Order: sequence, then structure tokens, then C-alpha cells
Amino acid sequence: MDNIYELLVNVVSASKPKMLTGLNQLDPISECKADKCSDGFRKKRSAHDAIEGCYNALRLKRSPKWIFEADVKGCYDNILHIWLHGNIPTDQKRLTSWLGSPAFLVIHPVISLL
Repeated sequence: MDNIYELLVNVVSASKPKMLTGLNQLDPISECKADKCSDGFRKKRSAHDAIEGCYNALRLKRSPKWIFEADVKGCYDNILHIWLHGNIPTDQKRLTSWLGSPAFLVIHPVISLL
């Protein structure tokens, strides 16, 4: 079992620099395309920004009475790769290699914003 663990660590370590390069390429795109009210997984955003956004959205009389928050179970396990290929603006060959890699954990938060 230790050999399998070491193999997994080596695969993740080898592909992580490539993932970080891809992350740096996709990050500006995600900042332009992401919902302006979305504060999760974004640089220079915090829980305080989310609280301020909720306050601003609910403080007026004509404002909605509720805000819904969702945590989609298994989002990355069940997302269709065909959809990703049609909607993620990057090299398709590179995207395929990312999707097949255990180091996908590095880049999936940015992909979820797109």
C-alpha cells in the first residue's frame, strides 16, 4: 500500500507545476467571467466580503428577504467533461491532461467559477 501512496504523491508532485501554470493562465479569465457576487475561491476575497455583500443585498426595503447558499455534493466527481471542453477557454489537449490528473485539485476551484 505504501508504494501506491508514493506513486500518487510522485504523480501529483510532477504535475502540480504544470497545473499552477494553467491556474495562472485561467485566473484572469475567471475574474472577468465569474459572478461579481461570488467570493469563494477568488484572490483577494474573504468571508468579510461575502458578509458585506449579503448586507448590501438585504438592507433596502425592496431587497429580497432571503439569500440561498448551496454546497453541491460531488460537483467535481460528476461534472461532464464534455461540458468543460466546450466552456473552459484553454487548450483542449491541456484540459484533457488536467482532468485525468490527480493534481486537478489545484485548478478545480478556478474552473468552478467559469
